[in-house]
Amino acid sequence: MCDYYVKKFKEDGRMDGPAWSEARMPLAEKVAIQLGISFAEYTGARLHIVHMALGEGAELIAEARKKGMDVTSETCPHYLVTNYKDAMSEYGPLAKIAPPLRSKEDNEKLWEGLRNGSVSFMATDHAPYEVKSEKEGKDIWTAFPGIPGVETMVPVVISEGYNKGRLSLQKQSKYFLQMLQSNTVYTLRRVQCSLVLMLTSRSSILKKSGLLKLKSKLHLLSTTQCTV
Repeated sequence: MCDYYVKKFKEDGRMDGPAWSEARMPLAEKVAIQLGISFAEYTGARLHIVHMALGEGAELIAEARKKGMDVTSETCPHYLVTNYKDAMSEYGPLAKIAPPLRSKEDNEKLWEGLRNGSVSFMATDHAPYEVKSEKEGKDIWTAFPGIPGVETMVPVVISEGYNKGRLSLQKQSKYFLQMLQSNTVYTLRRVQCSLVLMLTSRSSILKKSGLLKLKSKLHLLSTTQCTV
């Protein structure tokens, strides 16, 4: 489905930022979640949906949990506070991620999922790149997908979650604990590498004005790349 629309949009000459999200339409994410739930229901296996961008996904998880299934999910800061039309129109490849950004309605449905428990916790999907070699000068189809997340999660939860009445302090504490318990050694090593790079002033500070605006919206401090 996604491959078909990527090919079609390229043939149609679409080079606009939103084309990336529209080629990876909500239906594609929905059926992937439904398929995973169906397999889990048949086999009795535990299922965890990662980096969920689709608000309807939280509703599907809630329905599965009502059946007694062991299904959990997580979302990321950028899926809660940015939407594809605005962010990708303004920032293009700098806002390119996978799964792609969705709509404002999806933002609110994911916040509701965090409130009611159908979204189990928040993660980062921390995937920074060197802007000069992997984002800058590339179009929406050739740029690498990914943005930082480690330094945006806590500010987003507090500013957009607690301060705006979407999440209680009790809920926030729960999510932070679950996040820490769910981190793998690989993730912890990546975080450690990022922090070390920042503290030794080897981090890459993004100076493009457009990205600085995006950074301010997501409360980004810097972007680093670390391979482990």
